[in-house]
Amino acid sequence: MLTPRTGVVCALLLLAAALGSGQTFNGTILGTVQDTSQAVITDARINVVETNTGLQRATVSNKLGYFELPSLPPGTYRVEADQPGFKKFVRSGLN
Repeated sequence: MLTPRTGVVCALLLLAAALGSGQTFNGTILGTVQDTSQAVITDARINVVETNTGLQRATVSNKLGYFELPSLPPGTYRVEADQPGFKKFVRSGLN
């Protein structure tokens, strides 16, 4: 049973750079939101912020806990995952 003290664990796969159209490089941040027992967390709010420009993108994890934020310009990002009843997860310094 999950408790309010259970922290949100966000298994970020990685910031993958991909060649986009027009010879521009973009990346994708994707992952699965899980609690400490590795049960998936649905409907978690995911917020991504490029720390130098302030660019923000947001999404919500699906019924499998999966999320994806594609077409992000190169930069350094902070990812936050939040769901009521769980500790907020923050990971900084993703390039």
